[in-house]
Amino acid sequence: MNEKQRFINKVWPRIVDFFNRFGPANYKGYVAGEEQGWFGPYIWSENGDTVRVITKFCEEEFGFLNVHNESKIDKFMFEDFSKGEGVKSIDIDVTDASDCGNEQDLRTLTHTLFIEVKHIFKGDEIFFQTPKRKIEGFKKDCHRLQEQIQKGR
Repeated sequence: MNEKQRFINKVWPRIVDFFNRFGPANYKGYVAGEEQGWFGPYIWSENGDTVRVITKFCEEEFGFLNVHNESKIDKFMFEDFSKGEGVKSIDIDVTDASDCGNEQDLRTLTHTLFIEVKHIFKGDEIFFQTPKRKIEGFKKDCHRLQEQIQKGR
């Protein structure tokens, strides 16, 4: 079973279970003066808590040294990176780099699994962005990740 299959079959069900119990979908939104629900004690932000929780489950399956947050797509990480691309980052990158003996090995390594994270909760349209806008951002992020896959990264 490759890493993608391991993520889908072993990690994803645990993530879904955790977020169903403790995630932001349990927050019903805010209406001034009315108790509508709350975020819960665990998940308050996308880049902090949501990514952290998914990273934890990935580390349990793939190992601590194989899971990386905010991996940059830049000239340091990829030999074929060109200046015109602009630096990007991956929320979670599952890649075993233990066989890399030097910088060149790392820069030519094909990464195993890129994970893009989006934090959407009920009541989101009341605050900063509607879920529809976040979903459009997610689609753009996925398109950029697909470009990286097509480049063999």
